Amino acid sequence: MSAFATRYNTATIEGLEVFYREAGDPNNPTLLLLHGFPSSSHMFRNLINSLADEYHLVAPDHIGFGRSAMPTTTQFTYSFDRLTEITEGLPRACQTLKQRSAPSVRANRDTGAMLVRAAILSVARLSCQRATQSIR
Repeated sequence: MSAFATRYNTATIEGLEVFYREAGDPNNPTLLLLHGFPSSSHMFRNLINSLADEYHLVAPDHIGFGRSAMPTTTQFTYSFDRLTEITEGLPRACQTLKQRSAPSVRANRDTGAMLVRAAILSVARLSCQRATQSIR
């Protein structure tokens, strides 16, 4: 088995276990693969095998999906904002992503695309806040 074959890991983000598949050399460009609804990182298994020689791939299961934590609705607010916050925490929690610049993101369909949109808006808000603070 190659050192860069698919590995199965979990990261704890805000007290929740997030399962993710990881493959490829961490020194290669990173692609973050976000699944849609109702699905999991399992949908990327063949794509991961096809791209692992050229890319470092990370495919998480969103909270409530696949092998990630499945808290009740009283324990976790299932919203795009909350799912985005957990997804944004993955680079800080995943050892191979900690020292990287932002990975490229491949979002699939509905849920993954909405999380990317929410993350982009979050970054834009932070940029605007920093710009406003520097003007003051």
